Order: sequence, then structure tokens, then C-alpha cells
Amino acid sequence: MFDINNNNRIRVLGTYWFLSISLLCLAINISAQNRQVDSLLNLIKKHQNQNTALVNLYCNLAENYRYFNPEKMEPMAMKGLKLAEKIGYKKGMGDCILALGVYCSFIGEHEKALRYDNIAIGKYKEINDKKGLGAAYNNIANIYSDQARYYESIGFYKKSLAIRELIADSEGIASSYNNMGNSWLNLGNYSEALTNLLKGLSIREKLGKSQPIVNSLNNLAGVYNTIGNPRKGLHYSLKAIKLSEKDSNILGCLWSYNTAALSYAGLKKYERSLYYYYKGLNLAIKNEFEGEARVYEIGIAEVYVFLKDYTRATEHYQKSLKMGENLNNPDEDATIYIGLGSIYAKSGDVKKGLEYLLKGYQLAERIHFRPPMLQVTNEIANAYALMNDYKKAFHYKQLNSAYADSLLNDETNKKIAEAQFDFELAKKQNAIELLEKDKSIQQKESDKQKYISMGLLGFLILSFIILLGVVVNIRKERKSTALIRKQKDEIEKQRVTLESLNQLKDKTFSILSHDLRSPVGSLTQILIMLEDQSITPEEFLILKKHLDQQLVALNRFLDNLLHWSKSHMEGNVSSLKVPLNLLDLVQHNFQLMHENAKQKQIEMINELSDDVIITADKDQIDLVLRNLIANAIKFTTKNGTIKVSSKEENNRLIIAVSDNGIGMSAERSANLFGDFANRSLDGTIGEKGTGLGLLLCKEFVELHQGTIWVESELKKGSTFFVSFPVREV
Repeated sequence: MFDINNNNRIRVLGTYWFLSISLLCLAINISAQNRQVDSLLNLIKKHQNQNTALVNLYCNLAENYRYFNPEKMEPMAMKGLKLAEKIGYKKGMGDCILALGVYCSFIGEHEKALRYDNIAIGKYKEINDKKGLGAAYNNIANIYSDQARYYESIGFYKKSLAIRELIADSEGIASSYNNMGNSWLNLGNYSEALTNLLKGLSIREKLGKSQPIVNSLNNLAGVYNTIGNPRKGLHYSLKAIKLSEKDSNILGCLWSYNTAALSYAGLKKYERSLYYYYKGLNLAIKNEFEGEARVYEIGIAEVYVFLKDYTRATEHYQKSLKMGENLNNPDEDATIYIGLGSIYAKSGDVKKGLEYLLKGYQLAERIHFRPPMLQVTNEIANAYALMNDYKKAFHYKQLNSAYADSLLNDETNKKIAEAQFDFELAKKQNAIELLEKDKSIQQKESDKQKYISMGLLGFLILSFIILLGVVVNIRKERKSTALIRKQKDEIEKQRVTLESLNQLKDKTFSILSHDLRSPVGSLTQILIMLEDQSITPEEFLILKKHLDQQLVALNRFLDNLLHWSKSHMEGNVSSLKVPLNLLDLVQHNFQLMHENAKQKQIEMINELSDDVIITADKDQIDLVLRNLIANAIKFTTKNGTIKVSSKEENNRLIIAVSDNGIGMSAERSANLFGDFANRSLDGTIGEKGTGLGLLLCKEFVELHQGTIWVESELKKGSTFFVSFPVREV
């Protein structure tokens, strides 16, 4: 979209993602608590005595009604409270009163909730129930946080923390730190937010419970993404992914894939961002989490907007819009309308774009969804300006300025703005005083300066006209020279291309005449001998093994020759570059060559990880890997080992194909990637070759701005290295 930067848009994505995750948690809690309610109701029906156990059952039932049937929460808590008062059970009184406070807070009656919480605190103090006190203070803090009274919420979180530390309630302590971290985050104090979240994470890691750890890791990733440090955010996201996938934690995976995608988008690694967005989308669809699938669709659309691929962005926005027909997520709807409106306006359909932008703006304003307001008001103003409706354009520019001011309204920015204002004011006041003092002197010299200025202005204008004429002539001359040079370069390129194609023809026919004659002649001679019964079927089977090797080599040679010739004929431009997972590609080639390796009892090891991904032409890179692996098998003796590995160094991805075979001399290594004159040696069991495969590898690697080289030692094996630049999309 026109003016909003990537970091702001990533924050918008994060905003409604966390809302969506909260809804998902709620849905999972509802499912679990629904089962718990049925169990508690059965226990209450079977319970015969009016005792403390029944009070506890009523209290637990009230808590479990909280998310999916809150209107039943109050009567259950009141039943428990009346029974607790009747039998004098003070802890039960405190727990039931606390449940009533939670209910009031849940329905938005915060003042009533605070009264209940304070009564519960009194009950807990009477019986010195510190765990109850910690829970009550935490509830009060939650109420203040809901009211955006974050400093007050932090004060009560600290009270709750102090009590929980006194009784060594590790889970409660971690929860308090996590809650305080979120309050500091809302206040814009990122240092305190990170300090508290890290303390909570440390405790949760010691406790070893997976889900709380994943929550803390993703909270930390969210903070780092918010403060513009996506590299650090990615560190925590990947840790959360590893833990979630290990425990098959669907909720954790959904949250973690999204934070990773946001981090990669912040790093402008859009290829990796799309990888995790699609991974999360597939997981959400598989588990029928329609709301989360929609969030991923929106994220994918946003990445395609960053890539300026507006066709795909529109496609995914439309998908997400359709998915939301049965959902009630107006913040997401507003984001989609704004996204579509921006694309249409940018693509030239300003009227249609304006319709979507206005729809998104009105919806966001109605629900007080502030993050996209700066973007949408600016784009509406631009659209009206393009339609020559300057009155409305001015109106939305004013709104845009107002939203820009509100986004800067945190304490740190206020102090900076105030300091700058004071400095500028003092500077202006000093300037005014100096002007007043010098006013009389300047008045006396004003006439003199006027004539001097006019003369100087005339001289400057004349000089500018002369200089402009000189510059125009120089530019014309340079353009003519550049055009002649360009034409000469094109003629020279055409000459070189024609010579290269002529050499290609000669080389191709030379190879065909030399390398096809032997295996085809052998096959013809053996078939004639078999037909004339000059050899027996048993002798033919003996010869067949050698003939099979020649035919396999011939088939590989023809495949390489076809690719090599085609690449030269097309000028090395016929590449379709897409994201490739090298782990899968290497594994595919291992399967293709399984029988060849099995014949020599060679072990093939794939050490690549799942995140080794490059953007390249699949057929070309596949052929490079296939040739290198085939060569490794060819020159490795029985019971040998072949290994494919990778590393990232100096912003380049280096792939290594190594073997412990016969190796080669330094002289042969130095000349290995020469032309056809550098013929291939036979393999360890007589396998044939032409040398064309390595030449083809070199050309295809260089086509991807890569390099290829070999390190080898006689009788100790060889390692072929292929290096590619790590590209940012």
C-alpha cells in the first residue's frame, strides 16, 4: 500500500493474530471444560452431605462455566457461598466470592468485581490463605489491565508475585512475571517487558511444561518483532516451533509458525515467511481451525503485497474474505478491505479501490481498531486526490495526521517531542532577541545590500544559463557516444554467439561420433553374434553385465548432452526459478541411484536439514546433484560412503558431496572442469563416462551465480563443493 512501512504492517498482522490465538485458546478451553462440567454435575448429584467437599464442587463448577456458559457461573458460586456461610467454611467463602469477582469482571462489571475481590482478600487474611491472596491480587491486576490502567495492574501483579514467592508457587510466579511483561509491553516499556518475560520463561523451563514455555517464547518473539528486532524474534520463534513439533502441540505450532513468518517478513526474507505461512495454513485447515486458517491467508496476502505480486495477494485476500462469511472478526475484515482497496487503487482502478478502502475504514472506526487507521486514511486521501476530489482528500489527510499523532503518543516519544519543542522554542527566542538588537544596524545597510543582491542575482542567472548550455551539449555528446558503443557491443555479442554455436555444433557431433560409436557398435555386434549363434545364451549373459554398464552410461550421457546443448542454444536463459527444498531433492536422487549404490554396497548419507531452501531452476539443480552423486558412486569402491551436507558461510550456501573413494591427483583436480578434451575415467567397476556431466554442472551452477570446485587426494576420496548466494526475495 502506498505509504505504510513493513514494520507497521507486521504489527497490524501481529495484533489480530494474537486476538485469533486467544479465540483458539478459548475454543480449546471450552471443549475441555465442557467435559469437566459434565463430570462435576454428576458428582454434585451423587453427593449426599452438606459439607466442604460440596462447596468446593460448586466453586469448581462455577469456574468451569466461565467460558461457554457464563450466566450459570453466578448461581453456582452463590450456592457454594451460602453453603459455606451455613457451615462456617471460610476458605470456601473466599473461593466462591473470588469466583463471583471473576464473573463480574468477565461480563464487564469491573467495579463490582473489585468489591468482591477485596471481600475475598479479607476472608483469606482471616485464615492466612496465601495462595488465595495471590490469586485475588492477580484478579485485581487483570481487571486494571482490562481497563488499560497498566501501572495499577503492575502494582497488584507485584503484590501477587511477592505472596507466590513466599509460598514457592513456581507456576504462579511465572504467570505473574508473564502478566507484568505484557502490561509493560502495553505501556511501551520494552526493556521491562523483556526482563519480566525472560524471568517467566526461565522458571517455566525449569518446570518443564511444554505449553507454558511455548507461550513465553512466542510472547518474547512478539515483543522483539514489535520493537523492530525480528532477528531476535526469530530466535525465540524457532525454539517454540521445535518444542511444539516435538510434542505434537497443534496450538503451539499454529502460534509459533505465525511468529516465525512475521519475523522472516521483518527480515525481508519473504521466501521463508511464505514457507511458514503455508505450513501454518495447511495445519489449520487439516485441524478445521477456520479462523486461524483465515489469519494465515491474510498473512500470505500481505507478503505477496511486499513482493508486489498483486495478483496472488488479491487471490488470497479474496479467499480470506470468503472464509470469514460465518465468522465474526471485524478487525480482520477491515484489514482485508483495506488491503484489497490499496491493490485496486494502485493497479489503476481507483474507484473500486476507494469503495474497499472506505468500507475498511468505516468498519475499523466502528470497532475502534486503531492499528490500520494511519494507512487507510492516507490511502483514501490519495485516492480522492487521483479523482480530483481535493476537498475529501484534504479531510482524510487531516484524519491521517490525527492518527499519526495518536500513534506517537507513548511516554518516550512525548519526552522526545517535548525536549525538541523546548529546544526549538529557546532557539527561536534567542534569535528574536538578536534580531531586535541588530534591527537598527540592518536598517542602515538594507539599501546597500539590496543593490549588491540584485547584481549578484543577475550574475548567477547568467552563469546558470551558460552552464546549462554546456551541460546540454555534453549530455547530447555522451548519448551519441553511448549509442555507438552499444551498437558495437551488440554486433560483437552476436559474432561471439555465432562462433560459440558453431563450436557447439562441432563439439556435439564430435562427441556423438566418438561416444555413441563404441556402445552402439558393441550392442550391434553382440546381437549379431547371438543371432548367428556365435555365442551361447550363457555367454551372452556374461557379456550383458558389461553391456548394461555401457548403456547406463550412454543414457546418462545423452541426458546430459541434451541439457547442455539446450542451455547453449537458448543462451542460458531458460530457467524457471522457484523455492526448492534441497533435502527432498537429494533424497529423491538417492532413491534413483539406490541400485547402483547397492551393487557396490555403498552407504549414502543425507545430512541436509529441512530448512535448506534456495530459489533455483529445479531441473538444472536436480541434474547438478544427480551428476555429482553419480560420480561419487562411480569412483567409490565397495563398502564406501557418500555424504551430502551443507553450511552457510559469508552469506553463501555451500553444498558438499563427498566420498571416500579413489580420489584424484592435484593436476587432474585443477583441470577437471575444462572442455571435452578432459575425458572421464572409468569407474571402480568399469563404469563409463564422457566428462560432459561436470562441464554441464559448472555451467548450470554459474547460471545461478554460483561456483563449483573440488578438493581431492589420491586414495582418500573427493569432495565437490557448490556455492550459491543466499538470496533475499
